[in-house]
Amino acid sequence: MKWQEIAPHVSWVFAFAIAWIALYLAMFIKFGGIVGLHTYSFKATAYLQGACMMGLLWFGFWGWLYYLAIGWGILACLEEIVIVLLLPEAKTDVKGLWWVLRGANR
Repeated sequence: MKWQEIAPHVSWVFAFAIAWIALYLAMFIKFGGIVGLHTYSFKATAYLQGACMMGLLWFGFWGWLYYLAIGWGILACLEEIVIVLLLPEAKTDVKGLWWVLRGANR
């Protein structure tokens, strides 16, 4: 029953997966491994995707929450790709692009 609700919108999950894979490729190419950036945007992504899953299980498919969660996740991946490209060396807990640009994490 749930799959029929989600199936028409699954292309957004693939878009998120592509962004996520691109992020990890950028990390491996630049730093030779995975770096735990721990940005606020990715933490928000986890909460949004969790809320989306709980809403799906309890109430059914909510399109607005689904697109918000997936869209936010894609933006978080893009933010981390930019951060990886800007950082001269691997760094953890960078908070976000704003903090990297103003030099708080260098």
